This record gives sequence, structure tokens and C-alpha cells, in this order.
Amino acid sequence: MDENINENSSNEKNELCTTLVTGTTFQTWEELEAHLERYALQEGFSYKKTRVDYHLSQDKMKCLTAEQKKYEIKRRTYEFNVTRPKKENPIGITSVKLEHNHEMNPLVNEMAPKFRKFTQPMLNDVEFYVKHETTSARQIYPLLHAKFPDHLIFKKDLYNAIQKFKVGQKDTIENDTANLLHYLYDKKQQDPEWFFKF
Repeated sequence: MDENINENSSNEKNELCTTLVTGTTFQTWEELEAHLERYALQEGFSYKKTRVDYHLSQDKMKCLTAEQKKYEIKRRTYEFNVTRPKKENPIGITSVKLEHNHEMNPLVNEMAPKFRKFTQPMLNDVEFYVKHETTSARQIYPLLHAKFPDHLIFKKDLYNAIQKFKVGQKDTIENDTANLLHYLYDKKQQDPEWFFKF
């Protein structure tokens, strides 16, 4: 009975394994991106597009970690090319070099900005909270953490998202010093007898 459990668990691990193989095809660019993100998280690296043709028929991807080292690395051995022929619809991986010239980072999902980004539903929630005057990260963080438990949320990223939506708001706080100063200048222009001193 224990042997059956071990066989089933090894089969589940094989099903969850994502690979990059020359000739693999995808129907959309989004499907390819999702596959690459799963593979990068599984292997412990991040990637970036290094060249995109004008009509989105070819992408060249490189490992991001190799370029972030302190020393200049001339030999970049990890890369893969993706093309979409004009006559055929599917997008295919045309060449793959899977050798890395650096150590893999198992915590890449916490380190790489690509994987730390807020999803669109998360940004929508932050925008909603900011519009309804809940602008404190101390209040928003537990709400986001409860709604998106699988997504790692860094306070710095949350602060940036809050600030992005705060700046976008046209109405500022009524007690703001700048608003008071503008109000006083307007009153002084309307009535020359108005006087205020700093």
C-alpha cells in the first residue's frame, strides 16, 4: 500500500514539472508567457525579453540573473528563441540553451520584480481603498493579504501602489496647508484689504 502512495506522489510531481523543449507550440503570447513564468519559478530564475521584432513574430529571452552580477559576464549561455511564422498561427520555441552560468535562486519569486508585481485585481482593490479614504498601508495590507493569501506582498510595493493612486486623485485633503495658502492668496487678490503674514 505504501508503494502505491509513493508512485502516485511521483506521478503528481512529474505532471507539475514544466519544461522548455525546442518545437513546443503555443496559441497565444499570453499562453507562452504563463508557461515561461511557471518554468522560471520552478527552476529559480527570472527572464526578460531582449529583442522583439516590429510585428511581434519573434522574441528572444535571456536569463535576468546572469546580467545582474557585479562583474561583467561576457558568456551568457542561457537563452531561448521564440518565433511566430507569418503563414502559420502557432508560436513555437525554435532554440533553447539551458545552461546557466550562475547559481539558481530558490527564492526568485520573492526577489525578482517580475514575480512580485501586483496583479490587476490587487491594483483594483488598492485603488478602491484609496478612493474611499483608506490610504494607510497598515489598513490595506491585512485586507490584501486576506484576499490574496498565495501572493507575496511586500510593504514597499504596497506603498508604491498607494502613492500611485493617491497622486491620481484630483481632490486633495481639505486641511492641506497648500490649499489654505491658495485660498488666502485668492482672498487677497479679490479684496486688497486682506492681509496675512507668515
